[in-house]
Order: sequence, then structure tokens, then C-alpha cells
Amino acid sequence: MGPPLPPDGLPTVAPSASAKSLEPATNNNEGYVLVFGPGLARTFAYLGILIEFQDKQIPIKAAVGIEMGAMVLGVWLSSNVNQLEWSLYKFKKETLLDYSFFKFGNKAATGKKLYSFLESSIKIPQLEKMPLPFYVVSLTAADEVIIENQGSTKDVIRGAMSIPGVLQTHQWGGKIRMSAALVSPFPVDKIKEKFPENTKIFCVDVLGKGSNFYPKDALDEHLSSLMKSIAALSQQQIKGCTVSLFIPTDGISYLDFESREELVYRARAAFQGWYEKNIF
Repeated sequence: MGPPLPPDGLPTVAPSASAKSLEPATNNNEGYVLVFGPGLARTFAYLGILIEFQDKQIPIKAAVGIEMGAMVLGVWLSSNVNQLEWSLYKFKKETLLDYSFFKFGNKAATGKKLYSFLESSIKIPQLEKMPLPFYVVSLTAADEVIIENQGSTKDVIRGAMSIPGVLQTHQWGGKIRMSAALVSPFPVDKIKEKFPENTKIFCVDVLGKGSNFYPKDALDEHLSSLMKSIAALSQQQIKGCTVSLFIPTDGISYLDFESREELVYRARAAFQGWYEKNIF
């Protein structure tokens, strides 16, 4: 059986006639290394970028994910664009922050619901089995940024999504992992070490200045402050990418998982603007 059909009214994306975008590029000058960074709910915009890459049949050489960017890429690479869309439709605020255990300012969310989501949504259990080279960036307890492309897909991604004080850290393979966004949201220099010198790195940023929305509660205030610092780092590190594409996400909270359609629309518009200027 295939994946469940989306509910009535949820837009679907027809698969491309060619699977070229999911095949490893055989020439060092062909294709991009696609890098999706942090941003919690704003990373739903990445679906729009994947739709555009697929529709325009732009080859992807490899994929690198940080924080929820890793989750988006993991679900996509282990299935397809349509399945990713349906998975994001099911992803709620409570998926990330399990409120039966969570109380901001007291105890971080356990991540149990998130782990269940990863188990059900990621169809390829090992990173090294993905159809494209897939790298997940995380941070160890010793503040070491690590980039992994082997091991348990769900465990490595779960660790990469941990935010101290918000979502509990995750241990796998003898290492405690957390979000690398705290110290290196776009570790371009480390990413370049994984590929030949002339590799094209395509980075997509959904943070902007980090605090460009109106916080509704204490958790929103905390994330706004945190993401503002992360955004400042992003703006510096992303300069090292071959392509740096910014998706305007003003007005959308980091926990507004209901704005996926708006985020996808903005992402596709931003990509098309870049494509028209650089391809034609």
C-alpha cells in the first residue's frame, strides 16, 4: 500500500516525470549540495524548494540538514515530495512539544511524540542507504559540530533537533546530540570539506533577522531571542555558500506549524525569482 491520501482540500504535488533530481550527480560540476538550515516551523518552506528542484529537474548532488532542516530532508529522501507534504500536514506543535510532559521554564519536552513521528515518517532506517548522500549536522555535549552520513536515520535526526531548555537532548552511539544551530547554523566550511573544491553549495535560509514576528507567549519570546542570535550567525556563515537563497518568513512564528501553505508559497516565489535571474 502507498502512503495515505491527503485530506480533501490539501494541495498535492504531482511527481516529476524524471527522477534525475534524486540521482547522485556523476560529474563534480553537475548538481548542487542542498543545505537546509534551522528554523522550526519556518522550515516547512523547504517543501516549496524541493518542489521547484523537482519540477525544474535540477540535479542534487547531496543534501545536508541542520535542526528541522534535517527532518525535512530525511522524510523527503526516504520517500518523495508528496509523502513529505502529507507528513508535514500531520506535524503539529504538539508533535515537537509533547504537552503532557512539557511546561516551559520548568522541564523541556521529552521528544517522545517527535520520535514516534520520525519512526513512522522516515522509510529508510539508515542514513547510508539514502538515494543521495545525506549528511546531518549536530552538536555534541563538548560543543563539537559533527556531520554524519551513517547510522540510524531517526536517531541522528532526533538529536540534531534538540534545543536545550525546549526539547531534551538525545543520546545515540555513545554521544549526546543537540542542535548545531546554537553555534553553527550553516557550517559551510565543514560541509565543503566533504566535497571536491568546485562543488556548488546551495543554502536556503528561513530565519531572516530571527525575531521578525510578534511573540504570543513566554515560549515565543524565548525562541525569538534564541533565533535572533542564531540568525546573526547564519547571515555570516551563509556567505560561504555558492548560492544563498533567503525565504521571507516575516510574521510567522517558529511554532506556527499551521502556516505551511503560506510558507511553501513564499519559498516557491523566492526560488522562481532566483531561477529566472540565474538560469535565463
